[in-house]
Amino acid sequence: MRINELSEKDIKVGMKIRSLRDPFIIGTIVKIDNDFGEMYSWIQWSNEDKAYGGFYWNHCRCEIFEV
Repeated sequence: MRINELSEKDIKVGMKIRSLRDPFIIGTIVKIDNDFGEMYSWIQWSNEDKAYGGFYWNHCRCEIFEV
């Protein structure tokens, strides 16, 4: 299942996702901001030392690896 198939309320901190560009890279949702009514999920990828980016709402080209 892909992130964009979930509703926003189903996206949680701790979910593990896999990049569709490189399936060997796994990310973890580490924080969800909801500033100004715009949900933003921060992802820390397995090849990074901290979260540098993420996605708005459920707009992510990723698949769920582990809940």
